[in-house]
Amino acid sequence: MLGSGLTAMRALAVLLVVIAVTAVTSCGQEESGTADCAGQIRVDDVVYTSFRVTKQAATEHGTAERAECHDVGADAKGSVFPDDPATVTTWTFADYSPDQVLGVRQDKHSYVVFISSSVPDDERDQILAALE
Repeated sequence: MLGSGLTAMRALAVLLVVIAVTAVTSCGQEESGTADCAGQIRVDDVVYTSFRVTKQAATEHGTAERAECHDVGADAKGSVFPDDPATVTTWTFADYSPDQVLGVRQDKHSYVVFISSSVPDDERDQILAALE
C-alpha cells in the first residue's frame, strides 16, 4: 500500500515539474497564427476570387490589382491588397460580362477563373460549370 502512495506522489511531482517548465518556456513567446488565402484580384474596388482553372478561349481585357497572401504570423490576415499592389492582365470569356467573371493567364493554354463577389452562389456555380 505504501508503494502505490509513493508512486502517485512521484507522478504528481513529475506532472507539476512539466507544468512549471511549460509555463516558463512559453513565457514571452508570441503565438503564431495562420489564415487561409484565396487568390483575389480587384478592379475598381470590386473584388474577384479565384475558383478554378479553365482552358476556354479568352480575350485580353485590361488589368487588375493582385492581393498578397499574409497567411502566417501573429497577425495573419489572409488575402490583402497592399498600398501599392502588383497588377495582372485580365481576360474575358465569351458570353460573360467582365463585371461577373475575369480570367488571369496561368500558362500558355489556361486561365485562372475569378468570380466577382457580387455574383450569387448559384450563378457562380453555373459559370464555373460552363467554364469547366
